[in-house]
Amino acid sequence: MFQPNSALAPFNEPEIILTISHWPQSWGWYGLLAAAVILSLAKLRTHLKRWWRNRYRREALRRLDGIARQPIETRLSAAHELLKIVSVYVYGRPMTAKLADTDWFDLLNAAVATPVFSKELQSSLHRALYCDQALSEAELQAYLEAIALWLKMHGLGRDDG
Repeated sequence: MFQPNSALAPFNEPEIILTISHWPQSWGWYGLLAAAVILSLAKLRTHLKRWWRNRYRREALRRLDGIARQPIETRLSAAHELLKIVSVYVYGRPMTAKLADTDWFDLLNAAVATPVFSKELQSSLHRALYCDQALSEAELQAYLEAIALWLKMHGLGRDDG
């Protein structure tokens, strides 16, 4: 091999330690990280806002479950009252106060992709609420299911954002 050079004897070979930093070295990566954090926070804010706006739906569905366990005599009026309360919250009192029975159901049906309150259900509800004709258990159950479906699927009247 090579003979050691006496002129290089006073020099020591430096010890090389390879440590690799896990943090980015350039400002561009910090900018990308900041943009990702900002986008994540914006998405979180959007989800929290939607969750907060939909709290009335969760409460109405919880109350509807309680209404379903009530006696059959009070179930219809309580469910109808709950639907009126939610529609006043969604559309506002001025808009819902001027609507008649059929127009009100048309407004509710317009808020979902497929109508949930059929004409047959509307007519049987009208007879039960205003003409004192009893509603069958199947019709009452269909009404409760229609209310639950409307609560889950309707768009907001004011701002659907």
